[in-house]
Amino acid sequence: MKNRIFLMIFLTALLLASPSAGKTTNALTSPNRPRLSSGDPLVANFTYSPRDVVINQPVNFSDHSTGAIVYWGWDFGDGTMTNATTPQGANKIHVYNITGDKLVQLIIADSLNDTKLASAMINVRKINTSLSLSNSTTTQDSTLALTATLIDEYGNHLSAMEIGFYLIDNQGQHFIDSGITDPIGRAIIYYQPSGTAIFQVNAIFNGTEVYAESTSQTQTFAVGFNVLPYAVVASIAVIAMSIALAYLRWRSRKAIIEEPSTSEEQKEK
Repeated sequence: MKNRIFLMIFLTALLLASPSAGKTTNALTSPNRPRLSSGDPLVANFTYSPRDVVINQPVNFSDHSTGAIVYWGWDFGDGTMTNATTPQGANKIHVYNITGDKLVQLIIADSLNDTKLASAMINVRKINTSLSLSNSTTTQDSTLALTATLIDEYGNHLSAMEIGFYLIDNQGQHFIDSGITDPIGRAIIYYQPSGTAIFQVNAIFNGTEVYAESTSQTQTFAVGFNVLPYAVVASIAVIAMSIALAYLRWRSRKAIIEEPSTSEEQKEK
């Protein structure tokens, strides 16, 4: 019994003398503890609208990333960068003033500095235009007034734009003159051809850094002193041709009717 008591006293004294006695291991304070996760895995994602991106028009960039995000950093691909630290500021509106392909990137981060990246290549195009060439008016000295009207794809009349006018003939396209559009988008030039003529004209807008080029439909004009409009001349030609064809058909039917009578007269002889 004495030996057993002595053994217990000895073991207790040995335990108290150990360097780690009375200490416990804490997983939160251990230098070798695993790194804690901030929550759901980070996934970077965004969309933009409209999909047809046009210069000088606002583009909406909407964040659809998931995870415990504390930072959103945007790079719009044209040298413009911005960021946000709250979900309310994560969505952005951007306007491009330069056309071409742009690499848009969104980088997100959580409180542990884990990051994810999403990117998209978008094309910024020019604003489309349309150009119309109106009917001409002629004066007593056979001067032809050519009027071209330029509008953009939103229906806005474009002013201070240069329009070129071209004469088209069998030898190709020849520059006549150019005009600058007024506040309602019209450019007018006056052209006096030599002699009487029926010819074709079109107008061309070569575009700018913002507006795309466009060409009018080709118009046919008749010019010269007391020259009938081309449409009247064409109508008269059609009527004359119709009369000639009707006369030929009448002669043909008359010949068919008279042919049997001639044959019978030959038999009687």
